[in-house]
Amino acid sequence: MLGRNIYSGVAFIAPGVTGAGKLFGGATGSGSAGQDSFQVEPGFQINSAGQRQENNEYQVDGSNVNGNSRDGISNLTPEPDTVQEVRVSAASFTAERGHNSGALVEVYTKSGSNDFHGTLSEFHTDNALTSRTVFQSYVPVYRRNEYGFTAGGPAVKNRTFLFGSYYHLSSSAAQTDVVPVETPEFLSYLKQNFPNNISTKILGEAVPGAYPLASFLTAADVQARTPGRIPPPSNLSPTLPVIGTAYINETLNRPAGQFNTRLDQYMRNFKDRIFFNYFNYFSKAQSANPRPLQRITQPNYGMFGKVNWTHTFAPTLTNEASMTLGRFDGATPPTADPSLPSISVTGLQGFSQSQIGWVHANYNWHDVVSWMRGNHSFKFGFDADRQHDLDNFTPSYARPTFTFANILDFAQDTPYLQSGQTVDTRTQRLADNLYTRIHMTYVAA
Repeated sequence: MLGRNIYSGVAFIAPGVTGAGKLFGGATGSGSAGQDSFQVEPGFQINSAGQRQENNEYQVDGSNVNGNSRDGISNLTPEPDTVQEVRVSAASFTAERGHNSGALVEVYTKSGSNDFHGTLSEFHTDNALTSRTVFQSYVPVYRRNEYGFTAGGPAVKNRTFLFGSYYHLSSSAAQTDVVPVETPEFLSYLKQNFPNNISTKILGEAVPGAYPLASFLTAADVQARTPGRIPPPSNLSPTLPVIGTAYINETLNRPAGQFNTRLDQYMRNFKDRIFFNYFNYFSKAQSANPRPLQRITQPNYGMFGKVNWTHTFAPTLTNEASMTLGRFDGATPPTADPSLPSISVTGLQGFSQSQIGWVHANYNWHDVVSWMRGNHSFKFGFDADRQHDLDNFTPSYARPTFTFANILDFAQDTPYLQSGQTVDTRTQRLADNLYTRIHMTYVAA
């Protein structure tokens, strides 16, 4: 199963569905890193009925788990060992399941039974059989260990059943960046001649993971290819190498975990069944950056809880009612030195600071009566979804971004453009309430 992910490993092979099943998109701070079950906002390359992947709908135990900040993403991906059944409909336009026009992926989780049962598993992969690329002097080390257990059984025979699981991910992903960075000779020149410049401080702190090995450009080459807005420093040798291509290996850690528990209770001679299902999960993915100081860890958390009551009035008449709550949040924190601004330099690997936080809170109420009359089946009821999305961009937009024509202008602290900070035109002060708010209500009857 691809990545031990129930959507990318199962849903995309269903009849009427096309696409590779791999991840698509990934908002800043969303934690959409890696093909696994521990993400908070993943989307998948699954297409059906001639629709884009953004039109897909994901449900867990009958409740919608689509994210509301972007289309076609799922806020919950149950671990495969906790899943009893997966249904994929290529074109579903019923009133009960008609939120979206693309693929409908329904996941139903396991419950306990009268017999005790469980699983214990470990999934491992590493770089042992990986060959290096032409840009690598060695193969970066990566490891993935995903281990956990499930257990289920009766608390009271024929009445009360329990099921639970926990899975943990210890993962490190490897990649090689081929990027233009400054040379150590140029940095030495700056420290000797411009020790108090902001550029010297930045290049001295946010050093690249490796210095360049090829494609060197001298000061004269840089000025010829990307002329600056001001002359180069008068004492700078035109033959001094200032930029080159570096091959930087990165190994990025990503611990994650997912906890699930489910309680099923049968009453009144099995005329009533109540079940409670709860998921709690987290991931802490380290983002890639050729400059180690700017590698950050993005924490993401998710919680999903559902209560469902099914009552049987007669063999041909039942009522199902449920309530669901989902809360999902994440953040992109500042780098190790929050004082560094965001900087773009033509021809050089730049410096970024993008600090945001986001929260989703989704509620669902569902009540459906099912009635069979002869050869006919009728359903009556309502479904209500209330979704909230709050994205806090204030720390990011309150920070200026400076743009430089080339590295020589940057060395002299002379930008040609500043964007930001965002100003509140009503108060003529820096804006302190830069939020994106989404409030949606969906009701069907």
